Amino acid sequence: MDASILIPIIVAMITSGGTLIGVSISNKNNTLKMMNELEKQQLSMKGDLQLQQEKFKAELEKQQIMNKAELEKTQAVINAQIQELTRETREHNNFAKRVPILEEKVEVANHRIKDLENKS
Repeated sequence: MDASILIPIIVAMITSGGTLIGVSISNKNNTLKMMNELEKQQLSMKGDLQLQQEKFKAELEKQQIMNKAELEKTQAVINAQIQELTRETREHNNFAKRVPILEEKVEVANHRIKDLENKS
């Protein structure tokens, strides 16, 4: 074969081989850059997620403390109401015990009045 034909073919093969190697290296570098960027984003997102979880946990604990305080306050009110009802019930029961005695005394007094009226 003639050297004038072979030289352009060899140059074209070398050029295309060099281009192929250059493109492969560039793709590899771009892939590594993208992977590094994705890892950074993942770490950032993981950190953000952990921060959000910590904020949520703190808010939840705050709500639990507030709920507990509200429950204790409500329980204190209920206890005070029960004590007042107990006091009123005892007072009522005392009257209930005294009414029959008073009725008996009224009956005795009525009999005495009748006896006095009958004597007069």
